[in-house]
Amino acid sequence: RTRLGSISTCRFAQRVASIKQDAKINEETDPKLLIRKLKQEIAELKEELAFYKKGEQNEDRVLSIDEVERCKAIVKDYL
Repeated sequence: RTRLGSISTCRFAQRVASIKQDAKINEETDPKLLIRKLKQEIAELKEELAFYKKGEQNEDRVLSIDEVERCKAIVKDYL
């Protein structure tokens, strides 16, 4: 009896091991939160665009501390 139980348990374990699960996070996005996030992204992109437009006007200017930090953050995000 114990052998039959052991064999049955092993077969069950093999079937369980063969099960594939694809876990996904069930996330609902609050529309207000999404709008706030997109507005922030737009502001950052406008700031970046302004930065590049300034660079076209005066290529020899020295970057401000804020601009240097922003560049570092962009490079870090890229890497």
